[in-house]
Amino acid sequence: NHSSEEGVSPSDKQPNVIARARALVDYTPSPYDKDVLKFKKGDIIEVLSMNVSGLWRGRAHGRVGNFKFINVELLSESSLRPRPCRHRPQTLEQMLRTIHMEDHMSLFVLNGYEDLDAFCDIEEKDLDYLGIHDLQQRAKILAAVQVLNEYESPDECTSSADEGQNSQSGLVDGE
Repeated sequence: NHSSEEGVSPSDKQPNVIARARALVDYTPSPYDKDVLKFKKGDIIEVLSMNVSGLWRGRAHGRVGNFKFINVELLSESSLRPRPCRHRPQTLEQMLRTIHMEDHMSLFVLNGYEDLDAFCDIEEKDLDYLGIHDLQQRAKILAAVQVLNEYESPDECTSSADEGQNSQSGLVDGE
């Protein structure tokens, strides 16, 4: 019975990360507390939700659970990257060059992935459709998509992606 109550439900597998935080203390919950997150001082926790009660939900070491906000400090994006970070690629061509797959440019463009907004929506099934079966290439593309999506916050992409947001269903709720 307790194997089904590990604190990780199917809906927790890929929730949106809203912030990142660094643990200020070691925290080891009681073994009976299945829904509490275990972490050590210095661990980076992906914050999935913040409750006004001070009990937040996050992910660390592949596990999802609750933790008290008082035990962490929120990180700004700049503090996550101590060395100078590169700017987000501005074009699909720059992105493909970065991952050494520029020879696939025409394949993506001919199949509707002509810009980074469209490229950011690529999933495994799309790679199957495009005929990209090499595991290393698939991993590079999916990692690039994940990194691009992490760059984007609603504030950062409103100016450059306004036209794309209106044409793609699901991006603007209720419209």
